[in-house]
Amino acid sequence: MPYKQTMDLLDRSQLFHKEIGDLYERLEAISERQRVKMLLDYLSRHEKNLTESLSKYEEEASRRVMDYWFKYTPNNKTCEHLENIELRPDMTIDDVISLAMRMDECLVELYRSVAENAESEEVKEIFNSLLEMEKQEEVELLKNALDLK
Repeated sequence: MPYKQTMDLLDRSQLFHKEIGDLYERLEAISERQRVKMLLDYLSRHEKNLTESLSKYEEEASRRVMDYWFKYTPNNKTCEHLENIELRPDMTIDDVISLAMRMDECLVELYRSVAENAESEEVKEIFNSLLEMEKQEEVELLKNALDLK
């Protein structure tokens, strides 16, 4: 999907978080392992919260920032292939952690690319902030997942 404005990127990020949350819910429904189900429930709720946070952020951001046009749009194809992920009932906590880390890395790379290519300092600041948030989310995920092992 070609991105043209900040609002397009934030909309796509929201949709991606929603799709990931839906993926975790589908996996939770078929999972055979109680601890894996607990992790997937946590992850799906977490993705819903991130979707809502991005929506709220978009509402509160200035029109100038939201309407900012990019000269170069990020090409982040890895985030576009959720349908190719194999959902298996026997997935382990490690399998789910690996999946979640791949999903987070998609957004880390997207935000990094956008921040590097934005000419507006205000827009760079926003995407650097989102980048740091995603990195913190990865650490939190690992911490919580290790507690379930």
